[in-house]
Amino acid sequence: MKFAFAFILAVSYLSGCGGENGGVVTAESQSDAGMIVAGLGRTQCDAFLEDLQKSEKAKGAYTTWIQGYLSGRNVARIASGLRLVFLNESEEPFRHVKQYCEENPLKPLGGGAESVWKELTHQTPD
Repeated sequence: MKFAFAFILAVSYLSGCGGENGGVVTAESQSDAGMIVAGLGRTQCDAFLEDLQKSEKAKGAYTTWIQGYLSGRNVARIASGLRLVFLNESEEPFRHVKQYCEENPLKPLGGGAESVWKELTHQTPD
């Protein structure tokens, strides 16, 4: 029951995040990032950074999305027969994505999460 309430609360909050355009980015910018993502991952980096300045709650919402993205990539990895990647609850993935966004303000947040994934799996970033 607590999970359901937290989920509904998060969805309600997230519907107000994502900058002026509500986190909508073009298919071209998603293709540039090498993936198609949904939710907060579609938020353009400059809007993400603006959201962080406007609201203390935004950090928690974005952190949850980043953790979910990494968890989803891990599930896909296991389904492909590869070894599980250790994911801890540290602030490091969030800091990495924030730095990515500061360096790439016109790219989608999902590109920063993918950059974290590549680092965790020791892949060369694009």
